[in-house]
Parts: sequence; structure tokens; C-alpha cells
Amino acid sequence: MSRKKLLASLEAEVPRDIDAVCRVIRNHGYYEFLPIDDLSPEEFAKYILRIHHVASEPKMEIFYDFKEFERQKMRGNGPVNTYYGVLVNKVRPISLINADLQEFRFYNSLALTAYWNDRDSTLPVILGGETAIHYKDMI
Repeated sequence: MSRKKLLASLEAEVPRDIDAVCRVIRNHGYYEFLPIDDLSPEEFAKYILRIHHVASEPKMEIFYDFKEFERQKMRGNGPVNTYYGVLVNKVRPISLINADLQEFRFYNSLALTAYWNDRDSTLPVILGGETAIHYKDMI
């Protein structure tokens, strides 16, 4: 699996929980980068026409409605412009995310088992994530 493709697919899908992250990873073969630099309507429409071997005459392009063609194809194909390139899921369209979303982070609930040297008990203490953060330098 390509790290670049994995990061692009996670960026495009914006999984909401660990199960969705695992699903994206498991289905990594469904994702493909498109050989276009950006997701402009004209560029994407010309790409779709090229892969279907439809030639467009440059003189006739003023009569083509690339924006409407692209809108229809975007709904059907669901390509997403990521930091790594334009990505498409070959099996299903990628859902569009909220445009206001600027940043997302993955969280994992982590519990630590701690053994204290200065205590009488030899039983471990379970530290939750909120408590463990105070010990991050020691960890």
C-alpha cells in the first residue's frame, strides 16, 4: 500500500471513527489517483472524455458546457482534490465533506498500566488518557 495513497484516501473520506478508518485501510485498492493536476471543471471533463476515447475539436469547445458535464460526472464518480492529488474511489463515489472543515485529528483511547517504585503495593495502576498525559515526558 502506498503511504501517499493511504493518506490521500483518509483525507478524502474523513472517517469519523476507528471502524471507518479500518474500512478505508482495508479497501485501499479501491482508490486511485487521477492523472490531472487539479479538479477544475474543464480539466476533469476533458479527462473523462479522454478515458472514453471521445475527441473534442478545439474549435468546437466554445459550444461545450464543461461545467455542467463535470457536475454530472462529479456526482457519479466523486473525485476529491487532496493534498496529494486528485483521488477517486473506483467502487463508489466519495462523499463530499463540509467545506468549513479545516483540520481533523485521529484519537485513540489509550490506557496505561503503571507500576510505581515508591509505593508499597505491587499491583499495577491503570491510568486513563487524561491522567497519562501528565506523564508523557516520562513515557
